[in-house]
Amino acid sequence: CALRLRKRYGAIPHRAPENSPYFISIRTSITIGVLMVWLERGKKESPKELVDILVEQLQFLSTQKPNGESI
Repeated sequence: CALRLRKRYGAIPHRAPENSPYFISIRTSITIGVLMVWLERGKKESPKELVDILVEQLQFLSTQKPNGESI
C-alpha cells in the first residue's frame, strides 16, 4: 500500500523513505478510525465536518513532541 502511494504521489517530503510506510500507516489508521466512529454514530456529521475532524487530529499529531509537549 505505502509503495503504491509513493509511486503515485511521490516521496513524503522531509521524511526518511524507509519510514514512509509507518507515516502512511498512522494516517490511514486515523482516517479509518474516524470513519468507523462516524458510521457507528449514524453518519451525523457532514463530509466537511469529517474533514475538519481529520485535519484537527493530523495537526495535533504534527505539533506534539514524543513526550506529549507542544512544539
